[in-house]
Amino acid sequence: MIVCAVDGVELLTPSDGTAFPANQFLVSDSPIAEADLQEMKDFYAVLDKGLHTETYGGNTCLKEWADLTLNSQGDASNHRHLSHLMALFPYGQVSAFSSDPQEKQLYKAAVNSLHVRNSTDVTGWSASWIINLHARALEGDAAHRIFPQMLKHSGSYQIVMSGQGGCYYNLWDSHSPFQIDGNFGYTSGVAEMLLQSYDGQIHLLPALPSVWKNGHVKGLKAVGDFTVDQEWADGAFAGATITNNQGQPLSFTVGCLPEGKTVEATVNDVATGIQRNDDGSFAIPSSSAGDVVRINVIDKALVGIRQPHAYAPSSTTYNLSGIPVNDSFHGLVIQDHKVVLRR
Repeated sequence: MIVCAVDGVELLTPSDGTAFPANQFLVSDSPIAEADLQEMKDFYAVLDKGLHTETYGGNTCLKEWADLTLNSQGDASNHRHLSHLMALFPYGQVSAFSSDPQEKQLYKAAVNSLHVRNSTDVTGWSASWIINLHARALEGDAAHRIFPQMLKHSGSYQIVMSGQGGCYYNLWDSHSPFQIDGNFGYTSGVAEMLLQSYDGQIHLLPALPSVWKNGHVKGLKAVGDFTVDQEWADGAFAGATITNNQGQPLSFTVGCLPEGKTVEATVNDVATGIQRNDDGSFAIPSSSAGDVVRINVIDKALVGIRQPHAYAPSSTTYNLSGIPVNDSFHGLVIQDHKVVLRR
């Protein structure tokens, strides 16, 4: 699905521009008459789907207006409107993690268009929105550069359109005057830098800024009702604990993973197999409601990540960290006081 702003109208449409989007919401007992539904489909068939790009500054950019260029009024980089980038955030319908060729092109065009916009005098809603956009673009340092503008003191309590962004002494955001969008959006942006989950996967540390060398975060929520705690050290992922509250399938990516490292996992303190997906993400083969999944960093040389395979249970079998393994674990294990490679 793609969302774009064209001539001031937000359009929700599949990326291939074909299927009528309301189909997924209509059931056999829908109160909408068939004739009315057909009229909507006919209108949708000729509706501008909004997938417009242009070349600006030598790069392909997502257009703000269907019939105008980004610089049609000579202010392409001199204002802070970002409504044509809703596909990137909040909707997440173009993604840095997508493997679809068309979506990847539109994602790059959206990021290029983001770079065109003014980020030196953003205030209130626009400051928080651009933080979230940079987080979705996996640009943690660019997102972090907005923070000083939002945290500086604003002495204006009147309607001022530029130069008075920041916050008041009580930390209320200033546009000026007060604008709650900035407070809510700022916290959203920080969360997006540390965790994203809009596309069916959990993305750990997707946009960690270089100035946050060491840290941890607890209690972040991911789509699917997962609770996520994470740690990092020297700018690199150090581990995570994911509580699967509803027993949903668990697939994840790891940002800032050190060179030569990979991950292993335990479920309720018992080692489990991990599968690597074609897109570079990891998956836990099975996890039930309430399970606590611990993800640790290990040397690639120690454990090969392959498709899970069932083995007969053995209470004397451990991984190299001395943790008991379950039936799906494979790689180097300690079994009957011997190191064995499970293939």
